[in-house]
Amino acid sequence: MAECFGVYRNFSEIQPWYFLILFIFLPIFPNLIKKMDIFLIGLLFSYYPYIMLGGWDAKYKVDLKHQIIIYFLVANLVALGIDKAFYFIKKNSTFNSINNQKVN
Repeated sequence: MAECFGVYRNFSEIQPWYFLILFIFLPIFPNLIKKMDIFLIGLLFSYYPYIMLGGWDAKYKVDLKHQIIIYFLVANLVALGIDKAFYFIKKNSTFNSINNQKVN
């Protein structure tokens, strides 16, 4: 039924420019670009198979592009997780409470 209306799409292609929609959130989340810089660099690097191997004419080239995007997304999520972990450690650290005590 969905194929009749042209709704069904084969999800075999991720174009890096699809992620430009993230820029509409910049006024709400001004640090969005700083937090997603690894992923955005990965989107740029995902054009490597096209530039160096000459087009998207083979399935392995498209798969390589998808792998590059996914690897950089995972790397960005890991970096965000590490950043949050250090933030919480610093915020809740006993060293922080000792350093902030007033000396008589």
